[in-house]
Amino acid sequence: MDQNESSSGMMIAIIIGGAVLVLVLVVIIFGAGFFFLERGAPVAGPAPILTPVPGPPSELEIGGKTFNQWLAQLQSADAIERLEAVRFVQSFGDKYAVVVPAFVDVLKKSDDVELKQQILRGLGAMGKEADAAVPDLIAMLEAKSSELRLEAAQALGNIGANEATPALTKLLQDENPQDRDAATLALKRTK
Repeated sequence: MDQNESSSGMMIAIIIGGAVLVLVLVVIIFGAGFFFLERGAPVAGPAPILTPVPGPPSELEIGGKTFNQWLAQLQSADAIERLEAVRFVQSFGDKYAVVVPAFVDVLKKSDDVELKQQILRGLGAMGKEADAAVPDLIAMLEAKSSELRLEAAQALGNIGANEATPALTKLLQDENPQDRDAATLALKRTK
């Protein structure tokens, strides 16, 4: 083997070794960063905003918890846990009509805008299954928070709520262009 081949082999080994080292460092840095992330701010208010729901949904387990356990987790101080709870509580929606009232209860009683946004997305994802929430979603179109108005309009569009047409038409006059766009899309879906 001549010296050029030996140098080439050594260069390739150095490059591969360097790439592996970089990959290991990335995993360590991002893994440690994820571990030390702030996990959310406490939810305002000491009193619980939800009450356990009796009946069959509390017996079924999804994701290792019962409906009532997920419902209670909606009140967690941890934002990631609240998001997880919305996702799992929503998964009970195709079998039990208690999910929509539970979500509406959160919309009415919570001051947590982020939690309300997650609930609105969950209701929208349920489509027609969330039809009972339409009056409360229409009311959310009047919320002070532009983010909540936008999510409520999107949820109404996903549900296909024809009765929301007057309120969505009014939202077309909103000062926020994103709210106007959401109302436009929702109106197309409600026809």
